[in-house]
Amino acid sequence: MTLPRSRALVAALGLAVLACRASAQAEPLYKDKSAAPEARVDDLLPRLTAEEKMLIIGGDTDFSIMPVARLGIPEVRFADGPLGVRNWGFSPSYPSTAGLAASWDTNVAERFGSSIASDARARGVGVMLGPAVNIMRVPVNGRNFEYMSEDPYLAGIIATDVVKGMQEGGVVATVKHFAANNQEIERGRVDARVSVRAMEEIYLPAFKAAVQEGHAWSVMSAYNKLNGTYCSANDWLNNKVLKGDWGFKGVLMSDWGAAHDTLGVTNGGLDLEMPSGAFMNPKTLAPLLASGKVAQATIDDKVRRILRMEISMGFLDRPQEMTSTPKDDPKSAATALQIAREAVVLLKNDREALPLASKNIKRIVVLGPNADSYPAGGGSAHSQPFHYVSVLDGLRKVAGSKVKIDYIPGVGAELLDKWAKSSSYEGPLSLTFKGGTWQTGFKDLKTVQDARIDHDWSNEDPVPGVPLKTYQATWKGSIRPTASGNYTFVVRGQGGVFVSVDNRNIITSWFCGGDILTAEVSLEAGKSYPVEVNVNYDDKGSPAVQFGWGATPPLLTDDEAERVRKADAVVACVGYNLALEGEGSDRTYELPVHQPDLIRKVAALNPRTVVVVNSGGSFETAGWIDKVPAVLEAWYPGQEGGRALAEILLGKVNPSGKLPVTFEKAWKDTPSLGNYPGTNLTVNYAEDILVGYRWFDTKGVAPLFPFGFGLSYTTFHYDKMHVAPTTDGHWAVTFDVTNNGTQKGAEISEVYVSPPVTSKVMRPVRELKGFSREELDTDQTITITVVLDRSAFSHYDEKKGDWAVEPGIYTVEVGSSSRKFLLSGSAEVD
Repeated sequence: MTLPRSRALVAALGLAVLACRASAQAEPLYKDKSAAPEARVDDLLPRLTAEEKMLIIGGDTDFSIMPVARLGIPEVRFADGPLGVRNWGFSPSYPSTAGLAASWDTNVAERFGSSIASDARARGVGVMLGPAVNIMRVPVNGRNFEYMSEDPYLAGIIATDVVKGMQEGGVVATVKHFAANNQEIERGRVDARVSVRAMEEIYLPAFKAAVQEGHAWSVMSAYNKLNGTYCSANDWLNNKVLKGDWGFKGVLMSDWGAAHDTLGVTNGGLDLEMPSGAFMNPKTLAPLLASGKVAQATIDDKVRRILRMEISMGFLDRPQEMTSTPKDDPKSAATALQIAREAVVLLKNDREALPLASKNIKRIVVLGPNADSYPAGGGSAHSQPFHYVSVLDGLRKVAGSKVKIDYIPGVGAELLDKWAKSSSYEGPLSLTFKGGTWQTGFKDLKTVQDARIDHDWSNEDPVPGVPLKTYQATWKGSIRPTASGNYTFVVRGQGGVFVSVDNRNIITSWFCGGDILTAEVSLEAGKSYPVEVNVNYDDKGSPAVQFGWGATPPLLTDDEAERVRKADAVVACVGYNLALEGEGSDRTYELPVHQPDLIRKVAALNPRTVVVVNSGGSFETAGWIDKVPAVLEAWYPGQEGGRALAEILLGKVNPSGKLPVTFEKAWKDTPSLGNYPGTNLTVNYAEDILVGYRWFDTKGVAPLFPFGFGLSYTTFHYDKMHVAPTTDGHWAVTFDVTNNGTQKGAEISEVYVSPPVTSKVMRPVRELKGFSREELDTDQTITITVVLDRSAFSHYDEKKGDWAVEPGIYTVEVGSSSRKFLLSGSAEVD
């Protein structure tokens, strides 16, 4: 039908009006999912008020980025990592990333990142505070278990794949701690003095790889100073290197409380202050903006980076929480199990003590402090699993009914239960309850008297007026032993647990998680000793707490010694735990008290004694390692670690892990010796670029177990190496590996490059520049090609301020560790 001209004009005008209204009501560009992220940021940034911009660059509610509801910018939740999703209840818990690196498996590293992302999204978390990639400079660093290697190349490869897996799963990866955070002693004040060359060649490459190749959206600054300036305000580190040289477009956040002044961090490159804007906020920034000391463009750039990250990761376009994913995900458990299987390193296996698969093995004794527990590192990397498999559990499940698994508990729950009810004190204990949080501070609620420390407040408030949701409880009193000797102190709580005797801290755990923690002290008869027990409860797990003390029992009773002697094999589970190794302090180099004595005693009773060690790195072995035929480094193997270890011990799985860090023979051989922990809050990295195996090779010091070392139940043969240039200026290293043993197994082949003999620059003897992990059946041969780019031959020239390659003939070696080379070739590089 055709309308009259007048009516057609009216209709046309009406359509135009409707079109105008529709245009006026159209969604703004920043809400258009199909638009380019940078265009969406350009549209959104000017819509924020000046105050909103200054608010959004300070953290909100301790673990999130502040939302702007009127613009549809959501709250973005954070969670501690990197071994599980902490802060939001129980979570699948994975092996330590030191163990992940020991797998040398890029595929499992990416799978790990994907699983972490899935766990995070099940809890609505958008930003994970991991992976941690600091170099293992000092064997006793409390956070080594969170880190990946002494070698920057290996750490960078593994970290990159973790980042890719995490971010492809819709969760931001935060690479930390930027940079030179290589010890926990005085980490908040110490000044790490490091040469530019050492930074570029050793301490920065893993960060660089995660940023440039993994495209990490977030980096976390470290607590320490670097060459005189706190990392959170270090212009060279943050603005020149990270954002300038590397082209980082994401967000640089502070570690919690690592910012120290407004002007320094604002102009020094920090984009997000956590856990709140104590220094970067409207009140402190407004005067600096008005005076011109801080430019508005500087604030806008920080906000732009936050918005860019949020939009690029889809946080404005979809709910972050995936309710369809179970919080206790079987897929995550399967990932944890696979990593644990590949992480274990077989360090020693004399007389084929392992596997325990012989028909003559009918009874195995399992003992030691870590046999029936969940060994884990402490601090912010510790996540509490829904369930876990101990070594004892794993052996019982995997061995079946054909092998009897006999357990000798030592100091455990039985002793704690007994002592908590019977321990005596000089008069009543003073019990003070405080309420609050670590951020807001604690205030006294009530002080009462207590006869003992043996409580379960699951169904009632501890005392009237003390809320059950969260509290801090401190018991103070004194003890007077009747006989001189060694006394053991045992405690169990849920949150932080701290015990001091004679005004000396003997147990420090920021998150006990319900584990039993012990310490031993030598006391004199008749002397009074002050005792203090402090327990924090933060609405996770049970609010129960127990503490007791008594004379240290013998290592083994006569009956236990006889059971050890008659066993067909003994598995001694020793090492550290979350109270002894973790964030906030460095651990001892020696194994915990009495553990070496226990190993020696058991080995004397039974020649087939296998030692399983939990640690984040190397430890003292003198006095016992030559007395046992087999030793495994299990790291902290995660919730499924007991099953993985049982499978390896019983021969169901062939061990394949290799050390990502050198194990020295003794503390005196440590490269950082004399330059740790520093003097007057300054630590000089005098070993410079000679970290780890670089030091041992260059100085001619023999390690106990070299970098890249790990045994297998099968054997491998290397052959037919060829080194040739490629058309794109790289070098292809090709060689064959054959499994000529009796079992299927995985071999990690390592490629090292040595500088020309004519080199005029101080260089390490050799450096890892490539590797390949391959599964091989018996009698299978596989041809492997590792490509070396120009960076494999380069060094950092401080005078030029850039990377350089010396011309000459470089030696290329292929082997099974940094000390066992089976093939050699050369590359003439111009």
